[in-house]
Amino acid sequence: MKTEKRKKRKEDEGPSPDVISDILRLIWYLSPEERGKIASDIRNSYLDREIERKPISFSWAGGLKDFRREFTSIELEKKALEWRTK
Repeated sequence: MKTEKRKKRKEDEGPSPDVISDILRLIWYLSPEERGKIASDIRNSYLDREIERKPISFSWAGGLKDFRREFTSIELEKKALEWRTK
């Protein structure tokens, strides 16, 4: 029989799948009102955490100036949307 080697989980990887499945199993048996309260508490807890924010970079500024004579700003917005979804 092969034995599985489990790699040690890092703290930033989040909870193990076993912990998550246990939590989901417990939540399953709650009433809809209790589930809503739990969901709200989790949401609020997540939003209350301090999220590390990086300063905004404007390195993209002027990146489309070569296209200013070919397209209107609306056309460029549509093009940018096309490029992002490819």
